Amino acid sequence: MKKNIFLLFSIVLLLFGVRAMHAATLTLSGSDVVFGTITNASVVEATTWMTTAGPINGSRRGYVEFLLQKWYNLENTSGIFTNNITSVIFDGDRSSYASGSWATFHAMLSGEDGQITGSDYTESIGASLYTINYPIGSHYTIPINKSYLIDDILTEQASSGYNTRTTYTNMGTIVNPVLTISYNPTPPAEWTYINNSFTWAYAEATTLYKLWQAQDTQDSFQTQAGDTWLYTDSLGAGTPGDSGDTGTYKYIYLGSGGSGLITQIAVPEPATILLIILASIGMLFRKNSVL
Repeated sequence: MKKNIFLLFSIVLLLFGVRAMHAATLTLSGSDVVFGTITNASVVEATTWMTTAGPINGSRRGYVEFLLQKWYNLENTSGIFTNNITSVIFDGDRSSYASGSWATFHAMLSGEDGQITGSDYTESIGASLYTINYPIGSHYTIPINKSYLIDDILTEQASSGYNTRTTYTNMGTIVNPVLTISYNPTPPAEWTYINNSFTWAYAEATTLYKLWQAQDTQDSFQTQAGDTWLYTDSLGAGTPGDSGDTGTYKYIYLGSGGSGLITQIAVPEPATILLIILASIGMLFRKNSVL
């Protein structure tokens, strides 16, 4: 019996250990946070908190923007991308409140530039993500639909913004906001194929992965080695991860059906072509004169 209990306990610990190995978090707080409170007259109040108030208190909306540079650094140093994100959580503490007051919590859809300005008051606001009540001693843990953050990252926004608003006559204040991004720390297989295929920096492998993701044959990226890479779906038969240098071009297979990356084949300049033609004519004349 004791042996069975010990075995069961060991299995549980192993499962938790495996789960822990496949989870990582990035926390945005402190210097990563830009605050603001804006009145309905588009006046910005310099604050270190988010104040939300209804009509009697001047119709204020509390704003916070989380700077995304740490996420971009993560992409460029470890091959982690938006499809690795598993969840997004907003945390904040109650600083002051009016008994019975409440507010709705929203994701910003525009104006996310790492600055709080009066125009943010009328910027497009997403659907309410959460209703906040303000009881004494509250700490707020709000699950965020990760699609809002992912959209901000894919459109290369400087930050991801959120606000609180209410039509209630009293007010509430949130301090110490924290955004916690949980993600799978294992890079996508395609990124690993790219990174392992030739010698380049993580940041270059990241850009090439995004080039492949976009699947736009008009886009290109030039590496420090001087090669210009393009997306292609015409590599023919091959296995994802295969790569090589034919002497004319380099290639990396990344998907089925011949999808991958290929270097641009250099086309000689018109002047170079003319020189080649003249040299060929000269050689022809010399050959005839010898005959």
